[in-house]
Amino acid sequence: MFVAVLMILKTILLFSLFLIPLSVQGAPSKPSMAARSWSLGALRFKLTSADFQVLRDNIVVFSTKEKLQQELDHARMSAGVQPWSVLSANKLSKATYQVSIQPISVVGTLLSFRLSGRTAIAGEKQSIPWEHVSVWDLAAVDTSTLPRPDPRISLLDIWPNAVVLAGLLADPYARNLLPASTKPESLDALWKMLDGERPEPEPGQDQCSYDVFESTLRAFAFLRVEGDRVALQLHLTGASEQCRSFNKELTIWLPIPEKLRQPLSQANAGVDGYVLKDLERLGIPEYRVVTSLSDLLRSPGRRSR
Repeated sequence: MFVAVLMILKTILLFSLFLIPLSVQGAPSKPSMAARSWSLGALRFKLTSADFQVLRDNIVVFSTKEKLQQELDHARMSAGVQPWSVLSANKLSKATYQVSIQPISVVGTLLSFRLSGRTAIAGEKQSIPWEHVSVWDLAAVDTSTLPRPDPRISLLDIWPNAVVLAGLLADPYARNLLPASTKPESLDALWKMLDGERPEPEPGQDQCSYDVFESTLRAFAFLRVEGDRVALQLHLTGASEQCRSFNKELTIWLPIPEKLRQPLSQANAGVDGYVLKDLERLGIPEYRVVTSLSDLLRSPGRRSR
């Protein structure tokens, strides 16, 4: 009897050991992002799943955590004038506000990041989300004053006016925004045409696809390198309130300037930086924070009702 029981226990043990590796292999798992760090002159870059920090002489010049906190503080300051500020207490208790940030390309000292936000209110139509892209030159961050001014740059800080204009006019989407048989001779002329002389949208076309504006030149990321050219993804956002949620990515090609040749080569290879094409492959995280709308409205020192 004892021998029979022992044989049964051995069989159960062997069967369970056989199952363990199968259950581990079969369980879906998302690989965690490997931490990355590199240096460029006085700048040190530290990318982890918790934060993306850039330091200069041990002073933080950029942090996704810090940027998200700034956006939350801004949301608190403007919460009282938001449409959801008049919601009932019951709806407010279930409503949330989310803000997220993702560093989408890092080339030398140039950081492009996407910032977005949205609200979720139970039983209400989805509110209009917002999203924009900024490009900072981290070497130009002023650490001597608070609050620090954003060291935002434009395409025109890297390329001449005529080169940027030629890149834009080579794209069919941009050409479709212009009156037929016209070719502006400068970017100023282009913005003027887009502001007042562009053709009316065809029936069925999205009106917001024509509602673009000059700050597009400050909303770009490095996409990929081919030979002596670099592809840039421009982020178009609607200028008017009703088109605020309109977003479109426009890709243009520009010659690689000499000062960016080495940084672009390294970033395109995923060394000491990265470009937009490798965002998913490298597992670059999107950092986010979610808070309740009622908490935003209870901001101390701002709301007294």
